[in-house]
Amino acid sequence: MEQGKLRREIGVFGAGFIALNGIVGAGIFAMPQALVDNAGAASPYLIVAFGAPMILIALAFGALAARSEITGGPVAYAHAAFGRSAGFGVGWLYYLARLASTAANTNAFLTYFAVFAPGADQGIVRLLAILMLVGSLTALNIAGIKGAVRTLSVVTLLKLLPLLALVVGGLILFSSTIPAPQAPTDAAAVSGVSLLLLYAFVGFEMATLTAGETRDARRTLPWALVGTILAMTLLYFLVQLAYVAIMQGRAPEGAPLAAAAEALVGKWGALAMAAAALVSIGGNLLASSIVTPRLTFAMADEGTLPRWFSAVHARFGTPANSILAFGIVVGVLATSSAFLWLAAMAALARMFVYLVCMGALLKQLNAEAGARLMAYAAPILGALLCVWAVAQAKPDAWVFLAVFAIVGAAIYAAARWRLGRPTL
Repeated sequence: MEQGKLRREIGVFGAGFIALNGIVGAGIFAMPQALVDNAGAASPYLIVAFGAPMILIALAFGALAARSEITGGPVAYAHAAFGRSAGFGVGWLYYLARLASTAANTNAFLTYFAVFAPGADQGIVRLLAILMLVGSLTALNIAGIKGAVRTLSVVTLLKLLPLLALVVGGLILFSSTIPAPQAPTDAAAVSGVSLLLLYAFVGFEMATLTAGETRDARRTLPWALVGTILAMTLLYFLVQLAYVAIMQGRAPEGAPLAAAAEALVGKWGALAMAAAALVSIGGNLLASSIVTPRLTFAMADEGTLPRWFSAVHARFGTPANSILAFGIVVGVLATSSAFLWLAAMAALARMFVYLVCMGALLKQLNAEAGARLMAYAAPILGALLCVWAVAQAKPDAWVFLAVFAIVGAAIYAAARWRLGRPTL
């Protein structure tokens, strides 16, 4: 096993920054107007209504993290509870979802970067920019987890400061137009953005993928996961509240938060918010490039992928081959449009990952003597939330999921056949 060669250099703040950057990417900069269009002045309070149940899933992941400190997160949990094939299935779906979102965010990063460097998102310049961006992230992660997490900490502060400035300035200068607590009047319209709201909170579980490199992971990760969801619920609520107060029903022509910042302090505010979006997406890319390669590392370490993926760099103590493979695939996907149809099933795949993890916790609780009845509440209610979310998926997402499940099953069977072992 290669797990013991990884260096435990991530503390509670580092784990929290990974979880936070897993959540906060481009979404918070695009979501405000969509929520206003469907829920009006009630939109800030709708965020709280959807953030609250996500705390249940975070609590369940925290309980799982408190019982295991092995790299791989959902892969390790599913493997321990349901066997090797379940661990591979969860890892396969989650890895594909992360590949799709990382490739998509790479293009989103270039789109925002073109605001400051026109033409950076077109032609040969775009290809070179992708190569430089992905190459830099790959090299940074191979060189050591400590340096990558330190960089992530700085990026996190840079992405949050403009948002906090917008919240403080908006709520002070436009205090007279802050909407009072209220419920949405059009339930049908709210259902149209329900998945957008729910998926705005996913990604926190990324911190569990680096459990094998987290100091005192059994105590650190539960605090990081639950604390991040609570903090993001509050931040999303305040940002939406300030946005509603500043815009007063006006629809922006461009990016919602950039328009709000311009209304607050002029064109410099809009540029600052565009820069914040750039940093935010960059932080999401960095967090994803840190943790996602740990999936293939964990699967190779348990024998469901070639052992090549489990190699640990002799000098830096990082899963270098998995990091390199992730960078190459993301770079290829980002240069084409192939990743776009992956994005359609990424959300559905994520809910299945959550659902299996809820089941893994329930199984562990049943095996533990003296488990409290209240301990079952988070995984049961979290599983119901996942089932509801799965029911909202469109047919094409199910088709994509089925295709990838078949491909994954073939890869798993081939890997086990080469090792001469049963597939279960």
